[in-house]
Amino acid sequence: AMAYVNSEDTTQPLELRARAYLNANCAHCHNPGGPAYVSGLFLNALNNDSFTLGICKPPLAKGHGTCNLNYDIVPGKPAESIVVGRLSSAEFGVKMPEFGRTVVDTAGVLLITQWVERLKGNCK
Repeated sequence: AMAYVNSEDTTQPLELRARAYLNANCAHCHNPGGPAYVSGLFLNALNNDSFTLGICKPPLAKGHGTCNLNYDIVPGKPAESIVVGRLSSAEFGVKMPEFGRTVVDTAGVLLITQWVERLKGNCK
């Protein structure tokens, strides 16, 4: 078994905290064997492939859930990243996780926003 950092432990590196958050809150569906495998977005901590992690990956399904954005994660641009948009929403059909929450996890959104802000690269 692999130990993950506590996503709220600010003494740990941002990258590890963000990946731990995604692993805990998203990867139960977003993994190669999970219910959201058809999305092609794998947020499990052991995934080291930047494309399936969402970086510059276009969504496989179009529609309301994309927040009218083009990529799951755009390095340096959280406002253009579907993952941030969906975590930030409380609207049914947009919000992620889909079930089990009625409010936005503002600390989680901030963490993932900061992580995306620091990612390097461009989507072309």
